[in-house]
Amino acid sequence: MAEALTPADTTLTWSDRAVNVRAVEEALDALRQQAAGGAATGESAHGLRTSVLTLVVYAADGDTARWARDIVAALPSHHPSRALIIVARPSQQEPRIDADLSAHCHLPEPGVQQQVCCEQVFLTVRGRAADHLHSVILPLLVPDLPVHLWWTAPLDADPHLFEEMAGTCDRLIVDSARYEPPSLTRLDELARSEVPACSVGDLNWSRLTAWRELIAQFFDGATLRPYLERIEEVGVEIVDSASRTEGVLLAAWLAGRLGWEPAGDAGKRQMRMKAGDGEVGISIDEKRQAGAEAGLTAVRLVAAGPEGRVTFSLRREPDPGLVSASVKGPGLDLDWMSHLERESDAGLLSQQLAVVGPDRVYEEALAFAARLAASR
Repeated sequence: MAEALTPADTTLTWSDRAVNVRAVEEALDALRQQAAGGAATGESAHGLRTSVLTLVVYAADGDTARWARDIVAALPSHHPSRALIIVARPSQQEPRIDADLSAHCHLPEPGVQQQVCCEQVFLTVRGRAADHLHSVILPLLVPDLPVHLWWTAPLDADPHLFEEMAGTCDRLIVDSARYEPPSLTRLDELARSEVPACSVGDLNWSRLTAWRELIAQFFDGATLRPYLERIEEVGVEIVDSASRTEGVLLAAWLAGRLGWEPAGDAGKRQMRMKAGDGEVGISIDEKRQAGAEAGLTAVRLVAAGPEGRVTFSLRREPDPGLVSASVKGPGLDLDWMSHLERESDAGLLSQQLAVVGPDRVYEEALAFAARLAASR
């Protein structure tokens, strides 16, 4: 039996088992009407602002789905959406859909006259219905709003649904840190494909934003900018081999921005690049640090100077919000501390939901990463 629609502070909920899609649609309508009624009677909330997009989340298992649900619930209120979180459990059993719905209503801030509500639809689809998820999802999309597909599973999981949903969505969001570097080739193919015509977003790219900004800041001044053309070595350190894709993507961004070309593999963890008349060596090294947070931990650029080599270094401090920076070389001895903005998963997803259309710099880095994978 369905539970009654129950207001609990600013959350309205409904759940039922073995339902059809029509029952889910009707329950969503009822939630929205009740939320609108509550907003209309509040002293400070005069109206209701609803979804600006539909977010479809595909999860390969229940644990991942619950993790994604918590992230979606933590999204800032400026991304009101209808989120469909789907867990597929295919079998030859009879089709069955279990549904848990909620409307999270954020009370308006002082001076704001609108209450914001986000709908969350958590569906577990079992049996033969799991082989036809597209027909379950389509009726629940909000008409005339952009559709973002957050694919949390491996790229080769449920390829039929992946292709169907990629053909429906306006933007595909992944986290390439969850994949091995060769998967960047598949993402590059998707980004360059005209059919489906969805752009590709990557939480891993947002995760690298702070590092890319810190690297660029080395060369903001006229004194150090010429060293960009003289880089001979790039060293990237990671903690946890699962972060290797993060290191490859950062190296690809730097190589693409500076116009380098692959010059062959110099070993499992090293790459050679053509840079004008010279070469650049890129290494990605895994460091084992007990208790350290996975991800990038250091970046080192070594450039030739008129009087000797100059080293530009960034290293993450034990305090995850700080990075030590230095420039060392003949006549140069600079040290300082910089803030490293470490976004939450909800913050990373929020950044990608705010992007409209293709991210050309990311696509350039992705294409270069694919070339690196092909040359190794």
